[in-house]
Amino acid sequence: MRAVHPLIASIAIVACSSSERTRSGPTGGGSVARATVELLRSYPQIAPRVVGLPLVRVGDGYRVTADEPPARGGGPGFVDVRELRTGFFARLPSRAGGPMRLGVSDDLWIEVAADGDAPVVAAPVEGALVFSEARPDVDVVMSASRGHVEELRLLRSAKATTTLRYRVRLGPAARDVRVRMGAVEVLDRDGVARLRSEPWFAVDASHRRIDLQPRLVGEGSARVLEAEVAAAGASFPIAVDPAWGPPTSMAFARADHTASVIASGRVLVVGGESFGSSVLSAAEIFDPVTRTWTIAKATATSRTLHSATVLASGKVAVFGGATGALTGYPTATSTVEVYDPATDVWSAGAPLSVQRYSHVSALLSPSGAVLVAAGIDAVSHGHLLDAEVWDATKSTTTAVTNAASSYHARGAAFGFGTNRVLLVGSDNENDSTGDVYDGATNQFAAAPALSAGRSFAAYVGLADGRVLVAGGRILSASTIVSSAEMFSPTGGAFGAANAMPGPKLGAAGAALTTSRILIAGGVAADSSTTPETATYLYDVASGKWSSAGALAAERLRAAMAPLPGGAALITGGTVGSTVASTAEIWGDGIAKGGTCYAPGACASGFCVDGVCCATACTGQCESCNEPGNAGSCTLVKGAPRGGRVACTGTGTCAGTCDGALTGCSYPSTSTVCTAATCVGGTSTGAAFCDGKGACDPTPLPIDCAPYACGATGCKTSCATAADCVSGMFCEAGACAKRKKQGDPCSSPDACATGFCEGGVCCTTACSDACSSCNVPGSVGVCTSVPGCSDAGADASTDGAPPTDAVAEAPAPNWGATPTVAAGFQRCTKGSECASGNCVEGVCCDSPCTDRCHSCALLTSPGKCTPEPIGVDLKNECGAALSCVGTCGPDSQCIGAGQGTMCARNRCTGATSGVGPAYCPGPGGKCATDDAVPFECGPYLCEPAFGACSTSCTSSDDCARGYLCDLPSKTCVALPPPEDDGGCAMSADKRPGGAVALPVLALVLLAAARRRRAA
Repeated sequence: MRAVHPLIASIAIVACSSSERTRSGPTGGGSVARATVELLRSYPQIAPRVVGLPLVRVGDGYRVTADEPPARGGGPGFVDVRELRTGFFARLPSRAGGPMRLGVSDDLWIEVAADGDAPVVAAPVEGALVFSEARPDVDVVMSASRGHVEELRLLRSAKATTTLRYRVRLGPAARDVRVRMGAVEVLDRDGVARLRSEPWFAVDASHRRIDLQPRLVGEGSARVLEAEVAAAGASFPIAVDPAWGPPTSMAFARADHTASVIASGRVLVVGGESFGSSVLSAAEIFDPVTRTWTIAKATATSRTLHSATVLASGKVAVFGGATGALTGYPTATSTVEVYDPATDVWSAGAPLSVQRYSHVSALLSPSGAVLVAAGIDAVSHGHLLDAEVWDATKSTTTAVTNAASSYHARGAAFGFGTNRVLLVGSDNENDSTGDVYDGATNQFAAAPALSAGRSFAAYVGLADGRVLVAGGRILSASTIVSSAEMFSPTGGAFGAANAMPGPKLGAAGAALTTSRILIAGGVAADSSTTPETATYLYDVASGKWSSAGALAAERLRAAMAPLPGGAALITGGTVGSTVASTAEIWGDGIAKGGTCYAPGACASGFCVDGVCCATACTGQCESCNEPGNAGSCTLVKGAPRGGRVACTGTGTCAGTCDGALTGCSYPSTSTVCTAATCVGGTSTGAAFCDGKGACDPTPLPIDCAPYACGATGCKTSCATAADCVSGMFCEAGACAKRKKQGDPCSSPDACATGFCEGGVCCTTACSDACSSCNVPGSVGVCTSVPGCSDAGADASTDGAPPTDAVAEAPAPNWGATPTVAAGFQRCTKGSECASGNCVEGVCCDSPCTDRCHSCALLTSPGKCTPEPIGVDLKNECGAALSCVGTCGPDSQCIGAGQGTMCARNRCTGATSGVGPAYCPGPGGKCATDDAVPFECGPYLCEPAFGACSTSCTSSDDCARGYLCDLPSKTCVALPPPEDDGGCAMSADKRPGGAVALPVLALVLLAAARRRRAA
């Protein structure tokens, strides 16, 4: 017997002790779908991504607005960039292969549709949509969390396709879509990334990560995204995860990276260490206006613990750095690369003379050269005391003629004065000496020492040349400290500064203005393995420290950069063994109309629509960032602005902002939202808006009989027979039923036979003078007139005796257990059918409005077919349970006869029904007591036909205790457990009970398929 995969087996064991669950429903989902979700949760890298926000059914899909940030109080502090409003929304399909739309506005969006997936209907499970068997051995799960959407694909076996292929469609405001570093970005008209996928990856059953490389093929509207899962050597099941959303966090988790301020206040982040100690070449740019990240061109060399310096030209140079994992002695590089923000291009610079990492660099002003100093030598693995001057314009490096007096690995360098640089701090708490480089002499001179040696302190330089050194670990104190010192370039010495409110080691810092410094992150105690969230603000003029709020996440080895308006951005870092990709923004005291990131960042205390607002401005139809009026609350017209909730409603009834109300305005109840129609003899009146954004349910359809349809409704009078339904004629402006043979008439239109002779309806025309249809004893039949002497008259009779036609043969007998063949589709409305016709509960190939025609005949399901003689499924020729009329030849009504069906077969339960009843003779009592019950097990009884189905496409088509074997499309019994081990897993506790049964059955079926294939 083939072994069961351990992941699936563990799910079966856990499910055995779980309480029973419902088989399906709006929130529960089927047991097979639930098993898929639980299997994905067993992958640590995937588990947090499975369950999402509640999904709202809208039309043929599900909508989620994943952009509702939590309420935040006042006061200065950090806010996670992911919590800032972006207007992000998602629309998920109700069937596999349907388009998933993701956007930030009505015209800036992307649609992604999986190519080749079968249109499997979604099963909702705890905020996720599960599409079981979207492809053979492939399940698809979609979910939405605040700020992103997951499309997970579970490849259950090696038979599953490993190729991913998605059709792409862009909204009108999307300029382009591109692939960088394994991620997909959607660019707006300004070339800014406004939507992005995370780098695509997969995880196999042994939890090994497999990076994917998506690619774009085709052009324009024919563009397609493709990727291949490298499954060679991988263990199944394999989970694949393309995740989409606005780029409010970095695409890559990173620590020991650099963050440099470039043009327009943007921040360039380069390199760093990521998951699994891998070193990155990826670069990203944060835009403080859109508050989004864009993936920049990658460096040619991966690097961490490098240095980055903004050149006088606005370009950024990165120097050296470690290129391998930071364990033992890492490899390093001497390469230099220069980034041009204007062209998004890296170019090679003159290399350094030494492969160094953990070094420092600073710009020499006004020369424009860069001093690169200290660090660790990757060859000798020792601390370096040497330095070199790198000249961007000459593409050369020049060695400094003497060595620094102290190690400065993991320290800092700050330019001041004329071509001078201060080197301070290190990773060695014995080092208290600083060094000053003088470009005029190309030499170091010892600088006044710190009061004590510090390691891993926070270093922040001000524009006037002063440098703050705060915290770190001091050897003499043998602990992490809160003390601080300030270097003054005028005095050339360090002086004591007030201590921080608490100790910090490894914190990040930035100068917000010329007189304010922010310190954040790091650890507070030697025994701590978790960074702290406390942040401190230093006022240089008063020398006072204050609390600056708390980080949303603990961070160590993070990077901080100032933003316009006195704010700051902190990126990445680590929490224990986890590397972060998130970023946070801090701000305080920003004036009205200025860019802000949190309520406490504004002097007014209100951060609305990305700017500091004079008032709260919370109305759905208000905005504080209208052109020419930033900072003042304004009533708007059109759609709500920013991240405000959209006006509800669709189509004609949809709400909108009218510029007069703070809330949405809706069309009145006199507004027509669905026009009146009349088609095929059925009239449907107009529907009106409900004044709240919805179209009231369309009025029930009305049968126009005996009149035909007019332009938008039933006719109420007639001029000709064309104004009446079939079988009626126009008489004195009203439609009347055509008369039968022998009835009085005034015109041929009045007769069902089409002949009016001698004032009565006749079977034929009477063409000679001695024939009449009104001869006593033969009324309605053209008969020779007795005593007529016309020699030319034909005395023979013409026609049958004057009796009404009745069904002379019994209705067809469909057996003791009626069955219906596969090939039809159940429906409740025409929109569910490809033909647009939902008739008698099934999708029909035509509207099927002709008399005595049906789409629910057992012999031709879903096809409009004339009903056999003696069968009247729609009771068009006589009332139900009566023996008056039935369908006859040429689909005309005739009288009921012996054996005419007077009560159709019908379902009485999920798997049971009762057969038809028949008439004993014309006008007799319908023999309903003689109807024979039947059972359909293991299949279901189909209500539209009152008959048993004979095949299945899913387990929902089978009776309780049975599953659908998809290759044969037959319902098979669940196998009994060999040893329940005390777990009640009987067949009558099937889907809706423990998850273990369907999972075990799927494994057994898969094994059976493999045997058949062999």
